[in-house]
Amino acid sequence: MDKEKEEWLSRIGAKPFPEPIKYIYSFKDYGGAFNLSERYIEETPIEELEAQYQKNKEYVQKIIEAGIKTDGFLLSVVYPLGCCNVQNTTESRTVPDAVSEDDQVPESR
Repeated sequence: MDKEKEEWLSRIGAKPFPEPIKYIYSFKDYGGAFNLSERYIEETPIEELEAQYQKNKEYVQKIIEAGIKTDGFLLSVVYPLGCCNVQNTTESRTVPDAVSEDDQVPESR
């Protein structure tokens, strides 16, 4: 990458993912995505992957039912060490207003 782009990334506060993202999935009518690193997939039992997928699916359904638009920046990233919080920068209504604390994607494993 050239120096100009590195400087720009630094100015905007961009940070590299701790692991390369290998897979991405989303759900119908949902503008966000769930990203998975190769290491996370390799180190996580299939039962846990399936359970997290189902939890994400239910979480997204609640967001959609609450009428929160997700066609802007709404992204949940799954890292090998856990997940980051979902953030919606295009709406004044935030995700936690639509779902309970128990429904939120966990911050860490």
